[in-house]
Formats: sequence, structure tokens, C-alpha cells
Amino acid sequence: MLMAEQAALRGARVGVVDVCTAAVAALPVCGAGVSAMSRTAASHPLCSTDDISEQLEELQLTLGEGPCVDAFAVGAAVLTPDLHTREVQGRWPLFAQAATHVGAGAVFALPL
Repeated sequence: MLMAEQAALRGARVGVVDVCTAAVAALPVCGAGVSAMSRTAASHPLCSTDDISEQLEELQLTLGEGPCVDAFAVGAAVLTPDLHTREVQGRWPLFAQAATHVGAGAVFALPL
């Protein structure tokens, strides 16, 4: 229902921006983003609710590493509640450093 309400407020049909906005309204998160990913075409961000989410989407697609990239590859959620751990820093060395630099502390990626 949240997505339909968001679309109605914009005076438009339900779209990906409504998914992002509804996620932030319904979940204990600060921001959300959605990227289109494909094995045969270039991936690209579709929407973000704030500057940090936008930067996280761009970083993952540019660097080729991070929770979103892994969630797409394995077809399962990748939940990263703390980007500062050694495990995360070793798994995604470029992304983890850049993500914490822009202000992210956690990232949760879900393949849709």
C-alpha cells in the first residue's frame, strides 16, 4: 500500500522510486537504492532516496564489488550490518573503504 500511496502523492503510476521511498518508510534504514543489473548489458542505478544511497549504488557498479554485486551473483540477500569489520574489509576492500568514507555503516542488498 505504501508504494501506491507514494505514487498517488506524485500523481503518477507506481514506479521504482516508490519502492525506494516505501522501503525507507517501512524499515529501520536511512536510505535505499535500486540498480538494474544484467549479465549481458551494462548495469545502472535506477533510483536512490538520498546522497549516500546514490553514492553506494554508483560505487558498487563502478568498483565491481560490494553487497549488491554479490546479491546479484548468488541470487540471495547479502546482509552487512557493519562495514568496519575485518571480514568485510577483506571481502570488498575498495567498496568497504569508499562506503565508510561517504558515511555508510551498513548495507543490506536484496536481489529483486
